[in-house]
Formats: sequence, structure tokens, C-alpha cells
Amino acid sequence: MLLVPSLMGGGQERIAAGTARKLRTDYDVIFVVFNGENAKYDPGVPIVDLRLPALSGRFNKLRNFLRRVRTLRRLKRSEGIDVSLSFGSTANLANAFSRRSERLLVSVHGYGSLADCGLGRRLNRMIYRRADLTLCVSNRMRADLAARYRLPDNKVRTLYNAYDFEEIRRLAEEPLQDFEFPFPTLVAAGRLTPVKGYGHMLRAFVMVAQRYPQARLLLLGEGECSAQLCALAAELGIEAQVTFAGFQKNPYQYMKRAHLFVLTSQSEGFPNVMAEAMACGLPVVSADCATGPREILSAGDWSKEASGVEYADYGVLVPPMRPDHFRAEPPDDCERQFAEAALTLLGDDKLRADYAARALERSAAFGYDRYCETLKRMVEACD
Repeated sequence: MLLVPSLMGGGQERIAAGTARKLRTDYDVIFVVFNGENAKYDPGVPIVDLRLPALSGRFNKLRNFLRRVRTLRRLKRSEGIDVSLSFGSTANLANAFSRRSERLLVSVHGYGSLADCGLGRRLNRMIYRRADLTLCVSNRMRADLAARYRLPDNKVRTLYNAYDFEEIRRLAEEPLQDFEFPFPTLVAAGRLTPVKGYGHMLRAFVMVAQRYPQARLLLLGEGECSAQLCALAAELGIEAQVTFAGFQKNPYQYMKRAHLFVLTSQSEGFPNVMAEAMACGLPVVSADCATGPREILSAGDWSKEASGVEYADYGVLVPPMRPDHFRAEPPDDCERQFAEAALTLLGDDKLRADYAARALERSAAFGYDRYCETLKRMVEACD
């Protein structure tokens, strides 16, 4: 059984659906969601919709959690589930507390899931101690989680996310008519939420637009900060150069034709969109946030952190961003360094082409074959 809150869009949802499609040749896979509405991804196996979407209010949340646990426990018994694997905090919680006799795997996809205090920390401790194995999408996250919750090494493993690169490159070649790509076009992708740091990106882009008046910034995604970001772009005077394209089922058409991929997140787990952009041959400038960007872009010590612009093995890293805000003001040091890195790549055709080639080379490390081989060993407790 694979369990994910929904299929509405997002990195862990895409990975869960892809995992189901790959495992169905070797296992009987049941795919369970709390809310099956507005699905963006197809897992290719039967979907069980519990019809228990997220609710607001403390009492409603508690009642919803208990209903999810009861329903999952009955489902595990009736279907004879041998292994359950959940994706993300709310799915992990319900999976852990509905455990019967199956092998229980939980996965952590976002650094924000590592709660420091309060109820979140206590719940996480119960989840990770109930699980047979906790899968983390980066080495740094694995190390931090194991130390924070005092878990033995054999209970926590790293499993990088995986991608179907043949499919990505096929989709990237599909014709695209609704957008022009003047030089330079920067592309970013992900939910429009505070943790993605798009306010930083807009303020940094002002400096790029000053050097290249024809520059375009293309944001692929939707989310709660959409109106604030549109207002900020207008306040900064770049609204004509910034396109909010919303969720795109095929973002690779845009990545293939852009000139630079940019990421300003305050935290990640393993930034799927970065690996996907690299598979399209797109050079990368990224904030060195916890976690993922450094492990993707550098072959060196994954515990380091950029102190300035760092021209790493497979992309360019800049220092982590501060908590985001949506004010029009001069760029801070991190935003200036981000713009400096972007302008350096845009102004040097040879360097940009070199990083494009390195990005393509690096993306091969995150294919589904390696992912599935590792996951199967974990599922069957042979690792």
C-alpha cells in the first residue's frame, strides 16, 4: 500500500504516483489517498479514495485523524497489506497509528517536517519509533533526523527521489505555442508558498532586468501567495516581465526552452523541479538551503553551506535565503549574490553551456532503475 494525502500536484505526490507505476510490475500495489479530488497525476494502479480531506479546527482535525486511522486499519486487514509506505507528514501519522502486522515504511520529503518542539516533535518521535524504516530524500536530512530523534542508523536511510528521464525528454520536445522565450528567460517551478522564497526571486530579478531589459521570469505553479507575488512584481515595476503560468502538467516544454533554472527556497527536501530541469539540459542557480540543492549540485561535502557565490560541480550555489517577505525594497546581500550568479551565467555563453552539459550528466544519477532497486531491498527487508 502506498499512501499519500492527495494527487493535486507537488513533488511528493508525483514521486508517489511514479513509484506506484514502477512497482506494479513486481507487486500488487494499492494506492490510497485522503482526498481524490482534482488529481494531477496518474499512479497507474487502483486508487482508494478515503474521502477524508484535511479539515480546520483542532477538534475537527482530531476527529479526522481518528477516522483515517480506523479506515486504514480496516483496509489493511481486508486487503492483506504486507508493506505500507507513506509519503509526507500527515500520511506518515495515519500510517503509523493504523499499523497492524505489516512492514511499515514512512518517508520524509520536506525539511520543514523535522519539528523542533511541541506536539509536532512528539508526534514525529512516535511515528519514527513505530516505523521499521524512515526514508529521507537527502543525506543531510537523514543525519539531522537521526540526531534529533535519537534513531539508530539501521532505522533511517537515504532514498533520493527518482525521475523518468526518457519521459521527461519526450515531453520536453512537445510543441509549445503559448509563450515566447526571448534571451534571457529564467524559469522556476513549485507551489507559490512562503517557503519557496519567490519574494527573494522577484527582488533579485530586478537586477537581472536592469542588465537585460528584455529578460523574462516564468513561474510555474499555483498557491496561496499568488496574489501577493503578483502585487510585489507590480510594485517592483517588473510585472510586464514576470509570467505566472500556474500549474503546468508538462513543465518540461518550458524548461527545455528557457536559459536558466532558478531556486530561492528557504528549505526543501529534495527539489524535484531542479533535477527535472537539469534533465532538460538547463543550468541552475540555487540557494544552498537545507536540504537537497548541495547534494544535487556538488560532489563534495554535503554538510557544507555556501558563504558566497559558489561555482560547484554541477551548478551554482549561493547562501541560504532569510525568511521571505513581500515588500518592495532594495535587494539584500543574498539576493544580490543570487542576481550576480545569474548574470554571470547569462553573460558567459561558454560557462552556461558547460553547466548545461554538467546538469544533464548529473541528472542521470536520479533514474528510476536505481531508485526501485534500492526501494525493493528496503521493502523486502534485505538491505
